[in-house]
Amino acid sequence: KAQWPEQKSPENLYYLLTILQKNRDKSLTYEDIVQQYIDDNKQMSISSLQVLMSRLRNAIRKDPECKFLINKKDKSYRFVYYKK
Repeated sequence: KAQWPEQKSPENLYYLLTILQKNRDKSLTYEDIVQQYIDDNKQMSISSLQVLMSRLRNAIRKDPECKFLINKKDKSYRFVYYKK
């Protein structure tokens, strides 16, 4: 099984994934996602979010047991669930 990246705050990856899952019916820009953090009284900059999104997408891509992906189209992201 692939290892998810180690970092100081692994809950940040989980929280980002949760935001994307909650909004799975729509594509979200970085600004939309940052607004979700603000609405939940959390802080996140766009530059930090870009790094976090990259880590999350890489972890998903490397995990052979993963049943979903984060689809990027233009400048927005969308959670997509699929079965193999």
